[in-house]
Amino acid sequence: MNNKEEIVIGYLEQTDDILNIDDELPSYANGLPYFLENEDKFEPIKCQQCGNQMKMLLQIYAPLNKKHASFREIYVFLCLNEQCSKNNSSVRVFRMQSQQKPQLLQSKNKEYILSPQNKSFIIDTEIISAKENNNELQVAEELLPTNFDDEDKDVDLKNVKFDNENKIYENYLKSTEEKEDINELDGLEQDQQNNIDGCFLIYQHFLTQYPNHIVRYCFDSQSKPLWFSDKKQPQIDSKCPHCKKNKIFEFQINNSILTYFPELYNLEWGALYIYSCPSSCQVGGQILIEETIYAHSDEQEFISPNLKVDPNTKLVSINTNKSNKQKQQIQQQQQQQQIQQKIDEKDEEDDDW
Repeated sequence: MNNKEEIVIGYLEQTDDILNIDDELPSYANGLPYFLENEDKFEPIKCQQCGNQMKMLLQIYAPLNKKHASFREIYVFLCLNEQCSKNNSSVRVFRMQSQQKPQLLQSKNKEYILSPQNKSFIIDTEIISAKENNNELQVAEELLPTNFDDEDKDVDLKNVKFDNENKIYENYLKSTEEKEDINELDGLEQDQQNNIDGCFLIYQHFLTQYPNHIVRYCFDSQSKPLWFSDKKQPQIDSKCPHCKKNKIFEFQINNSILTYFPELYNLEWGALYIYSCPSSCQVGGQILIEETIYAHSDEQEFISPNLKVDPNTKLVSINTNKSNKQKQQIQQQQQQQQIQQKIDEKDEEDDDW
């Protein structure tokens, strides 16, 4: 999982036995946590806002090529209290690790279960090679908006190579910065141009190409997240409080997971982004070590307490009212139509050949 030449994506697969899997330790959603130490040694995971018991969204087996973290689990918790969802502490992420294969100890605290009426889901994985990933990013780039002056020009990608998604974003942001004045356009055209969200188009393309995948994992200093939106992206400046190293992106949880559990229907984040200590450093006497999690949407977002963002980034609370939902749905429908139009145009070009 730690090779930057590959990306691991995860799907939910319903199961009756989360331990009946190929991995040495489990990866799953909706169930009691399996800890690597007796839970009597640490306090239950509680919301820092209301103090209530948090629910476990998922648990991921993420071992590292480091002796002290040969067996490593990551736990993502959230609070379902609607009032807490308006504050920064409604999502938390922790890691627990061991040098030797531990005895799995299932929690006895049923308050951790996210959706008692549903079964558990194991996280089944698929590896995407760097070549596959870059091919998809090249296709996704064709969906990005171009300058209006260049709208009749074809995008030639035959000789273009991308090391990673950073190239795509850099090209998109550069084209946006260099965009000429479009005051001569009528109001409707200008509004459409201003509302195009390039990162969302790329994000949506990957969800289309790999339907229903909920996790995208690539723990490497060079890896970057697949951002849900151009808007309100934070300048990540989070250091490990123990070794003082800059935390790096480890994985993201896409909003496709929201459709699996009725308890999550009111949440409107686009994706959750987890940043971890690159050394997964040991902390003497501390069993559960908290890492950084960031929830991102095009209109609302919140951060975990130990994440710093650029002071120019305006943080707003989650708002689950109906008007915001409708606005988001309309925007997504418009972007889907733009994607479909691009696909249709490409199909017509292929037919002409």
